[in-house]
Amino acid sequence: MFTNSFGGNDLKIAVRRKLQDALETDLMDEILDQDLLQGFDYADKERTAKLISECKAEQVSKIVGTCQEAGWNVHSMPMIFTGGTSLLLKDEIIRQVPGVCGDEITDNVRYANVLGFLAAMPGGR
Repeated sequence: MFTNSFGGNDLKIAVRRKLQDALETDLMDEILDQDLLQGFDYADKERTAKLISECKAEQVSKIVGTCQEAGWNVHSMPMIFTGGTSLLLKDEIIRQVPGVCGDEITDNVRYANVLGFLAAMPGGR
């Protein structure tokens, strides 16, 4: 097990850059969050859906690459993704990582990191 910084903030930065360039406008945080959840921006659904999808694919590729750098054979072992960003990346995770069971990426994963770190603390649950 290890943790990295390829979570929601990293994804939001990449998506914001691509969408703002494509739409030639600044995006409020609330709109960006909405776009990430629904997978597109209303200003140009088809184009922005493609850009968001590309960002998600790149994000999962970075995560998989980091696992491989740590010596994990990600294509031959079962893997579990935790944290709220796993929900946003669920389809791409399933596509890129054969050992992942999509049923394990549910709403309760958004609290898994906190619970795991709590359990690892001295005196944790």
